[in-house]
Amino acid sequence: MRYAKVDGAGVVTDVIVSDQVVPGYEVVNDAVGIGFRKVSGIFLSPADAPVAEVVPESVSRVQLSLQLLALGVPNGLDNADIQATINALPEEDQIRFRGATRFERSNPQLIALAALPPINITDSQVLDAAFIAASKIT
Repeated sequence: MRYAKVDGAGVVTDVIVSDQVVPGYEVVNDAVGIGFRKVSGIFLSPADAPVAEVVPESVSRVQLSLQLLALGVPNGLDNADIQATINALPEEDQIRFRGATRFERSNPQLIALAALPPINITDSQVLDAAFIAASKIT
C-alpha cells in the first residue's frame, strides 16, 4: 500500500510504501506525491490545487494605515472618525492603541473598530482579506 503524510494545511509532505498500516499517514493512489494538496477529500497536483493565503496574525501600523487608505478611508489611522472612537475608549486602551506598532487580527477592539464607520467591515473574511493585503505592503 502507498501512504501519504498530510500536514495541517492539507499538503502531502511524505509518501511511503508499506505492507502495514502507518500511523499518521493515509492510503493514497500511485499518482499522489509530495506537494499534492488534499482539498475536500481529493488530492490535487500542485499545479491544480488552489493555494489558500494565510491571514497574518498582525500587521504594522504603517501597513494598516496604508491599507485603510487603499480602502478609501481618508487619512488612514488618523481619520477623525477613527480617532473619535479611540478617544471614547478607556484611557489605558487609548494608550495601547496609540502606542501600538503592530495590530493583531484577533484583537476584539480592532474587530469592533473595523465594523464602525468609516471602515464598515463586518465580515470576517473581508477583514482577513484586508489583513492579507496590508501584509503585502512594504
